Amino acid sequence: MVDKAIARGLSRNGRFARASCLNNLRQLGLAWILYANENDNKIMYANTHYQNAWVQWEPDYDEEEKIQSILDGAMYPYCPNLKLYKCPRGVKGEVVTYCIFDYMNGHDEIPDATLAPLTKMSQIRGASSQLVFLDARPRDNLRFCRWT
Repeated sequence: MVDKAIARGLSRNGRFARASCLNNLRQLGLAWILYANENDNKIMYANTHYQNAWVQWEPDYDEEEKIQSILDGAMYPYCPNLKLYKCPRGVKGEVVTYCIFDYMNGHDEIPDATLAPLTKMSQIRGASSQLVFLDARPRDNLRFCRWT
């Protein structure tokens, strides 16, 4: 009986975390669009090593430097809530759990890439079927989006 109650509570928490994560992605997406609207249709850099990227990031940053990288990023003026950069299911020490697909003004030096990254909103075709942000917590084993 107690096990069922605990399982039900965890299930509700899981749904809440999933809904919160989707809300975070929606907020980041809206901020991404606002940035482009106010910057001559330009898409902010997804490559976190570039100046004026959505977050200014280096792999060996400690937690304090990670937070500062969000504050220094191009996204922050449009999305000034640090909690929105991390999925609620993230673990301690994670500051950013989302990434932007390379196709959306990301790494233009990827070997064997068949398409150049998009740099302007006007280049996006079929916007309703395009992805910008990805929840890429380390458990997903995505090397290009690993933040911790």
